[in-house]
Amino acid sequence: DLEQFSRHLIGGTEAAGGTINIVQKRALATPAYEIGVHGGRWGVGGVDFGATGPLGSEKLLYRMDTAYEHSNGFRRAGYDRFNMTPALFWRISSRDQLDLRLTYNQDRSHLDAGIPLQPTPSGDLVIPAIPLNRRFNTPGNFEKLSNPVLQGFYQHSLSESLRLRQAFSYEYQNDEYWQSEGLTI
Repeated sequence: DLEQFSRHLIGGTEAAGGTINIVQKRALATPAYEIGVHGGRWGVGGVDFGATGPLGSEKLLYRMDTAYEHSNGFRRAGYDRFNMTPALFWRISSRDQLDLRLTYNQDRSHLDAGIPLQPTPSGDLVIPAIPLNRRFNTPGNFEKLSNPVLQGFYQHSLSESLRLRQAFSYEYQNDEYWQSEGLTI
């Protein structure tokens, strides 16, 4: 039994974890452009754009990806998301290369405190008979997250089969948040 086997391996009843490998688009020597538009339920809509190519020579390449998405959300608890990722790839020599990228994310969400519970005479809390799409938040509820990430990757080839790689990453996160909670009737 796979479940018993995984419990034996990890020493508990929780599911085994995993690793996510995020592969980002690379700068290319051949110019290329792409644009996408999408939409969906509850006013979801967005646009994204990508461009890549050489900057003067094939030794210096760029890539620029940007996206914006908006949602009205269920109960008007939507969001606005913006992402921009400029990147430079520099082939310093036949043995050395440098890849720099800056990713900037900004999310603004209109939070939803949910439906207030109604106490019964016995002290239990129940969902009142009200429309589920009614929003009870105060107008000032929000979350604003800004998240720039700077990354640098240097590679030196010592031989055809041996490479030295060095990576650098700096991330800053600013999260502003205001949410009314614990609503009761």
